[in-house]
Amino acid sequence: MLKPLRELSTHVKAHGLARGIRLVWLKSRRTGGLARISSPVTGGSVWVRPGTSDMAIYDQIVLHPYLPADRAFKTIVDCGSNIGLTVRFLKAAYPLARIIAIEPDAGNFGMLARNTQGIDGVQCFQ
Repeated sequence: MLKPLRELSTHVKAHGLARGIRLVWLKSRRTGGLARISSPVTGGSVWVRPGTSDMAIYDQIVLHPYLPADRAFKTIVDCGSNIGLTVRFLKAAYPLARIIAIEPDAGNFGMLARNTQGIDGVQCFQ
């Protein structure tokens, strides 16, 4: 019981009450489908598949982001881009960088393409 309460508390602190509750609910869903969530860290809205590892990746990128200090990257290669959350995070952090996103899994690649559609400077490869 403590783990879900800690998780709820973390999401509420990071996103506010309503959004925090919704994120924890999405993480607990076991059915398929898509959900749209947004964060300034990802540069806007992204699509996720609730009840999958997409939600854990969202937590890793949004709640515990990591950026090397004092870097001005011109090109970034993301091998194993999954659904594009890291690509979105990096593009928001380095808007002038060209990002090459590589994802071999067909299902993840479809989500990657969807989540990066229309973003200048991002190229996706399967």
